[in-house]
Amino acid sequence: MIQPGTAVWFARHESRLAWRDWVAMMTAGKAARRRRVALGIAAFVIGMHVVAYFVVSGFATAAIDKHFLIAVTATILLSWLLMVSQAMESTTRAFYTRADLDLILASPVAVQRLFAVRIATVALAIAAMALPPFINMLAFRGGWHWLGAYGVILAMGAAATAVAVALTVLLWRTFEAGGGAAACASAR
Repeated sequence: MIQPGTAVWFARHESRLAWRDWVAMMTAGKAARRRRVALGIAAFVIGMHVVAYFVVSGFATAAIDKHFLIAVTATILLSWLLMVSQAMESTTRAFYTRADLDLILASPVAVQRLFAVRIATVALAIAAMALPPFINMLAFRGGWHWLGAYGVILAMGAAATAVAVALTVLLWRTFEAGGGAAACASAR
């Protein structure tokens, strides 16, 4: 049995909440839609692999020169910036829109564990959004060495989430302290 208050316990709870929210969002609360959602996801995954096959076919076996490295670096930078913006939205949703922050901070458990689990969940979700079909097709067309990109994606997701958490907390404190007081003063 998993001990309450441990990181594994929090992770299990958070994954149940995430799964429940995702299913409710995708099916609009109707059990009859689950099959259509599953078929839609399968079609999307297959379709993304087909698109990725044609998009990356020229890059998989390309000669590595200066122009190729510039293109890869620019792609990674742009992808990372998109990851940061998505991680900021996910961090806001994970910490502030659930409206359970006061309850968590008042609970007798170590809040650092829950925060670590929520941040790790955001990082994994952000990394998963980095379109693995493209990496799969690069590996299929150009060799197994392209699978190393999964490590790069995980590192990019972790770094993007770290920056996003810092920016979100900074923005939240800035606008909560300044905006909240100004809004109260103008309402009087």
